[in-house]
Amino acid sequence: MTDRKVLNLIGAFIFGGIGLVILLQIHQASYRIEAGLFFLLIGIAYYALIWIYRKKHGAFIPLLAFIGLIAIALVFLQGVLFGGAH
Repeated sequence: MTDRKVLNLIGAFIFGGIGLVILLQIHQASYRIEAGLFFLLIGIAYYALIWIYRKKHGAFIPLLAFIGLIAIALVFLQGVLFGGAH
């Protein structure tokens, strides 16, 4: 199985599952719009990462590490950024 097929299969499972959750779990229109925008943004991000993986393979791992570090930093800084911890 080629990389392209594997990445398409992974994307289908991820986005299929998220789309199903949006349809089944969210009932208010305003929340559906918000979830739909999130769905669109992560779709664009996934497409961009796949494009970078195919075209500029050397930049993929550092970019993925940078995204991971930002995600970890946002976990710890969410109280400061969004006004209070849960």
